[in-house]
Amino acid sequence: MRHPTPEEMEKGRKRTIEEGIASQAMESLTTGVFLVGIALHFGASNFVIGLLGAIPFLSNLFQIPAIHIVEKHRDRKKVVVITSLIARTFLLCVAIAPFFTDSNIALTLIIGGMAMRYCIGAMSTCAWNSWVRDLIPEKGVGAFLGMRLYYKMAAATLLSIVAAYFIDWWGSNHSDNQVFSYSIIYLLGFFAAMISTAMIRTIPHPPMSAPEAHDYERSFTYRYLKRPLRHENFRSLIIFLMLWNFAVNLAAPFFTVYMLKNLQYDMTFVIILTMVSSVVHTFTLKLWGKYSDLYSNKTVLAISGTVFVFCLLGWTFVTFPDKHILTMPLVILLHILMGGSTAGVVLASSSIALKLSPQKEATAFLAMKSMMTSFAAGIAPLFGGLFADYFENKTLSIDFNWQSDAQDKIFQTLNLHHWDFFFILAFLVGLYSLRTLRKVQEEGAVHGKVAVRAMMIDTTRALKTISTVAGLRDLTMYPMKIMANVVRRKSKKTK
Repeated sequence: MRHPTPEEMEKGRKRTIEEGIASQAMESLTTGVFLVGIALHFGASNFVIGLLGAIPFLSNLFQIPAIHIVEKHRDRKKVVVITSLIARTFLLCVAIAPFFTDSNIALTLIIGGMAMRYCIGAMSTCAWNSWVRDLIPEKGVGAFLGMRLYYKMAAATLLSIVAAYFIDWWGSNHSDNQVFSYSIIYLLGFFAAMISTAMIRTIPHPPMSAPEAHDYERSFTYRYLKRPLRHENFRSLIIFLMLWNFAVNLAAPFFTVYMLKNLQYDMTFVIILTMVSSVVHTFTLKLWGKYSDLYSNKTVLAISGTVFVFCLLGWTFVTFPDKHILTMPLVILLHILMGGSTAGVVLASSSIALKLSPQKEATAFLAMKSMMTSFAAGIAPLFGGLFADYFENKTLSIDFNWQSDAQDKIFQTLNLHHWDFFFILAFLVGLYSLRTLRKVQEEGAVHGKVAVRAMMIDTTRALKTISTVAGLRDLTMYPMKIMANVVRRKSKKTK
């Protein structure tokens, strides 16, 4: 297999961005709010919702046989094309589910179709990660991934808005058959998947680095798979990512259910909130990519991760104890902050994993990282789904009671119920995961205080073009000042 020319490699990188748009179109139309919506239509329980949220992560265990296939045949392009084609065909199972009147059969098709789509697709992901590792030059990885994610999220935003409008239009004109609108959405997602697969065939495939003889002979042994865990720095990264993914997915998969059931928002508003978060996500990717290359991925993870963790805690105040006048503004604010912070986490975590994995062993290192973190992320929504029913009627409250001759008042200081327990637990686990990030060593890492100051300067410049009102600028800069103070106190403790 010949090595592609520099011109072919450059065209391949551009085609990778185009393929990312098509694959994101598939994901946007077949996952997230739309998947939860069709499942709830058939009466899915909290456990089923958790199972659907867990499938994409637990399916990554299928990367173990994929390692053997890639290392043996050493043709990653062929593996990606074949497994992607087979896996994405199972989206049709979800598309035909609305044609069954029996809810159990419909849910079985939905769960089975998504399970097969992700389990077989995990084999494709294993080969794809290693392929991209050789396709993109090490210098500027953060900027390239940021650009690719930027276009992917832009496509996701546009398509989701159009799909949401279509579902609302269909529901208003065909109220008795509203569920069939999901069939059309999933068919469109299937067509986008086929376009993505066709594009993959046109991307050049650099030959894999020749393995050591003894490595090839035992490529499928546990000793080979354990190598990433014996690498101290990469093991620290895996531990952080496992704890982080557990914290996020303990609560995040149920945000949609929480808004639909507890807050009683309609599907349109939930999708709009998702789009707001996606827009912020899209427009902050390039900024995080810039900081990733300037100040290191570790710094970006620490800053963006801290913001997201406090957003998890913020969900407990959405209903305190019931819906209040600030519920909707708070939900909107949380979606904005989560959109921006997740952009940094997704970009930096992907980039640092590529950066810390040895080139000759990238397949095993990236696959092990993906499997371990996906396992943690997969079991989290299962726990959430199982405990949701148990805590549904449970409440923990602390009140202050003021009694006098003239009046008797009760001041409620704490009121936790149902999902609040998960939000707080996710917050605590998330905080602990950020502590483990300190053990990860990255070449060229810059102290967080320097990065925060640079972000404050950039934010100030941006705000000057928006508003000349000093008070408004000060109010907007307040969260950044808090972050700077936190970083400053931590730096003093470590000295």
